[in-house]
Amino acid sequence: MDTLRHAMKLGRDNHRKRPKRRSHPVESWRHDLDLEITEGWTAHGQTNHLLKTIACYGHVFEGLQSQALIDYTLRIALHCPGYEQYCRHQHDIERKVIAWTRAVENYYWPLGTPPSRDTSHPKNTLVPFNQRQTEDAQNRIRTAYVELEQAGELPEQITARAQAIARGAKVSQQTLYKHLSLWHPKHQEGVIAQLASFLAPEQASSEAIPESPEPGEIKELHPLEKNMKGKALCASGVGSDLNSFSLERGVRGDETSFPQESHLPDLELQSQVQHQVHKLGWSYEMICQFISDRFNGKRWLELDSEQQLLLLYYLQTVQS
Repeated sequence: MDTLRHAMKLGRDNHRKRPKRRSHPVESWRHDLDLEITEGWTAHGQTNHLLKTIACYGHVFEGLQSQALIDYTLRIALHCPGYEQYCRHQHDIERKVIAWTRAVENYYWPLGTPPSRDTSHPKNTLVPFNQRQTEDAQNRIRTAYVELEQAGELPEQITARAQAIARGAKVSQQTLYKHLSLWHPKHQEGVIAQLASFLAPEQASSEAIPESPEPGEIKELHPLEKNMKGKALCASGVGSDLNSFSLERGVRGDETSFPQESHLPDLELQSQVQHQVHKLGWSYEMICQFISDRFNGKRWLELDSEQQLLLLYYLQTVQS
């Protein structure tokens, strides 16, 4: 009995000393998503992030898929605080909702169900020491640069800027000057200009797109002459022969489509992609390879609007 009492005492003591279990990461993630949705829009430029958050919550924690997930995401987004004040995509919100729900369904899966994508990691995850040191220094330089910039304390003069960033990043001047593209104005301008020209439409396609008319000038669209069923009026002023018929043209005309307004590129999306690439500190070659690997060898100009949204999402997951 003495042995039993001693064992029971040890058991009670061990139970009292056992630390309280922390909240599960999944519950913490769910709380963060719910908090972002509750806050809604607080400024411009948050549409893509909030739509992803709403779709992620609905798919993972509500188990919604396909059209049900689209309806859920759209309904929640339209009733979020700040939507009417800050959202600049109210005219095409449904298109963006569809794009984000597809992206979320391809990446996440409902809680409690088998994963819908391969989550295994490569067996050899060892990173060489020098590479790890370099990446750590780059991350600290980026962080120091962003903190100084946001605080309005980033010096314009190169020497002063280098000293301030080196102090904040805790790196030597020699290490700092190995990564000029992360902080030096001239080198940053070169990378940003190259990236901007890469994301911008080609010159040929930009010339082919007519200038968008002012709101007061928009009236109605008319078919071109080659789209008309009949022939155009002759120069002499004689009307077309209504009874005339061409075996080559038939009665429908050569073109099967009606002329529509040209869709201009989503400049806000391009700006967010540029910002994300700059935040990652990637070079022009790195973003080109990143796009090619994930979209079957395509370039930026070959991506449609949904694929461009998916690219932004991929870049955000790399950052996180």
